[in-house]
Amino acid sequence: MAVGRRVFPLDQVLRLRVDSWSGGSARVAMEQGLQAASFDLAAQAFESAVGASISGDSVRRITEGDGAKILALRAGEIEQVQVAFAAGDRNWAQQLPAMVPIEGQANVSTDGVFIRIRDEDWNAAQSQS
Repeated sequence: MAVGRRVFPLDQVLRLRVDSWSGGSARVAMEQGLQAASFDLAAQAFESAVGASISGDSVRRITEGDGAKILALRAGEIEQVQVAFAAGDRNWAQQLPAMVPIEGQANVSTDGVFIRIRDEDWNAAQSQS
């Protein structure tokens, strides 16, 4: 916790972030910030989806701030793999945190590239109309 920052008990109960947005609101803002052509357009899409007001600058701060955290996590994972690989450990993939598998049906959308199918080989992705 930053020195001199006030902590309000209700913020803790509601699990608000340091920027006072809820985790769900911040996730929606970041998703819109990543997809829209501008942060101002992302703010409009956020308002339509959530029904709450947000500025383009707030969407930018949330998107860039959370993106920096994700980038730092990825950099840590890359460093783990590089250290294990340099040490000759060929089981480096097992050292990474497990991803939650998709249960049930999933959809893959591609643009004519090859994708790796588990327990198979590289296959040309074909769209189904």
